Amino acid sequence: MTQCVASVTSKKSNKVTHELKENKKVNLVLEGREMKVIGDDREAKVVLCHPLNKIRAWAVGRETDSRHFAYVIRSADDAAGYSFVCRVFKCNAEARHVTSALRSICQRRADARSALKKL
Repeated sequence: MTQCVASVTSKKSNKVTHELKENKKVNLVLEGREMKVIGDDREAKVVLCHPLNKIRAWAVGRETDSRHFAYVIRSADDAAGYSFVCRVFKCNAEARHVTSALRSICQRRADARSALKKL
């Protein structure tokens, strides 16, 4: 996953996604059971919304204090039933803050499920 982030964000890469080329400013919001990508404009509309249970992996770039955050989601858009989509973002701060928050939310959800099973 980290190699994927490095490949996509490299200036040498020929496989840069349309979203990355546009370099739009957005806000990542972890809310309840979802991660939302919200436009950083006056309307602040939701650009993407993914349930946390669809996120299969996340990572930060390899360099120290990396600002690149990526995640892979399982999408139901494929004729075979599903496919995987990777989204990469360049953060204003270190990307590890995003992964820490995401890990914390997922851990709380796992703990809550575990507690319910014990009842």
